[in-house]
Amino acid sequence: MNLNFRELTSPEPAFMAKMAEWYRDPVIKYAIRPNNEAREMPDLSAEQLIEGFGRNPGKRTYVIEAEGQMIGELTIDTDFPGLTRQDIPSAWISILIGEKDWWGRGVGTEAMAFLESTSRRLGLQRIELGVFAFNEPALRLYRRIGYREIARLEHFTYRPDQWYADIRMEKWL
Repeated sequence: MNLNFRELTSPEPAFMAKMAEWYRDPVIKYAIRPNNEAREMPDLSAEQLIEGFGRNPGKRTYVIEAEGQMIGELTIDTDFPGLTRQDIPSAWISILIGEKDWWGRGVGTEAMAFLESTSRRLGLQRIELGVFAFNEPALRLYRRIGYREIARLEHFTYRPDQWYADIRMEKWL
């Protein structure tokens, strides 16, 4: 598989439109954003995503590209307020494979290897992430590549059927 990971230094309208499309998909939007209310989660527009881009100077965003198309997004955030360890150089990471044709094809494994090597290059010592309890494929991936559970926040996010925990995981680099 030939993936390209490209840092996004400013909000590209075409990519933000693609992200807004992914964020409208109910399977994806509930897996990547917490929903704090027991109701349908509102969609985000490309304009909202553009407006929010760059607000956090410690957050780096990367586009995942394959076969000439944008298929996902990665982030490394060194200023994330929810990190459980603020005393050690750490990153909060996120991964979104928005194009479902690429699910189950090893993109997540390659993306995590990229995030880990980039975090090492940035001088970080550990990575932390959160994954919702219903996201079994992501949990399997993270466990397989060495992430361990460090906390569980019950009733953290609502999907149209019920409340789910946020499982916090870490890996030392």
